[in-house]
Amino acid sequence: MTVAPLVRGLFLSALGRPVLVRPTDAPATMALPADEETLIGYDLGEVQIPVVVSVGEETFEVTGTPRGEREVSGRVAVVTGGAQGFGAEIAQGLVNQGCFVFIADLNGEGAQAKCEELGADNTHPITVNVA
Repeated sequence: MTVAPLVRGLFLSALGRPVLVRPTDAPATMALPADEETLIGYDLGEVQIPVVVSVGEETFEVTGTPRGEREVSGRVAVVTGGAQGFGAEIAQGLVNQGCFVFIADLNGEGAQAKCEELGADNTHPITVNVA
């Protein structure tokens, strides 16, 4: 079984953004631990992509995903109905992608609780009735 998903997760954690991991025949410029437990906690340091890595007998090219006008990292979003349900899931997804999110909801206590859950550095609650 391939370790590509573990490599993808390792780079996602280190870089804070998604990467593409593709098998390659190119020579590796970085060797990662072959042991899965060691690989999961491995520190990539100041790695730059694109890079070709080897893990045991597998070799992968790791590249960044295209960044374009639809990139949301670093932007500010307002999510109405963000205290629960679909709105809460949307808020979580935006925070995970690097947005600062205003969580707007009629349920002010719920918006505050969701902000505490997602992190005060990334969110701010707003009590609002959008009806």
